[in-house]
Amino acid sequence: MSLPGHVGDQDVKDCYQAFQECLQTFPNLNQEKAVLFGGSHGGFLVTHLAGQYPDAFKAVVARNPVINISSMSTISDIGDWCFNEAGLGFQYRSPTPQELQIMYEKSPIFHVKSVKAPVYLMIGKDDLRVPPSQGIEYYRNLKGLGKQVDMNYYEDNHPLGKPINHCNVFINTVLFFKAILGME
Repeated sequence: MSLPGHVGDQDVKDCYQAFQECLQTFPNLNQEKAVLFGGSHGGFLVTHLAGQYPDAFKAVVARNPVINISSMSTISDIGDWCFNEAGLGFQYRSPTPQELQIMYEKSPIFHVKSVKAPVYLMIGKDDLRVPPSQGIEYYRNLKGLGKQVDMNYYEDNHPLGKPINHCNVFINTVLFFKAILGME
């Protein structure tokens, strides 16, 4: 129960610490070929890691990632989650300017200028949980900053679970990672 109010910090530091411990425990892992993959809150984490630890990862694939808690708070089917994760009480109303600032600062979009790794977004057009505007917002910000970003836009919802889309996501993820890492 320690995460509400500490998202974008505590969870990201925990993931990075786990990454560092894996590198120490398994010396055969190549730190120069570390990539990130995650969806939904996992997408939130991988995009945060890319922004907070920009020299640690070579590429990022994010499926329907939470990018900006503040912009998601009034359009998601889980608006209460946005408030609660930011450590704010949910009261069935729009957030105040101060609450929007708190949510924004806990979001990956807050660190977008620091991202160095190429990013590939997998976005579901019919996602009510993490609306497609989240991925589009990240895409536009990265593109505007001159960073390498690509996006697939699927006729699907949050899990991108239609068999053809599910397969497409994983095939394109492998091809993207191979291209970025220069692997045969």
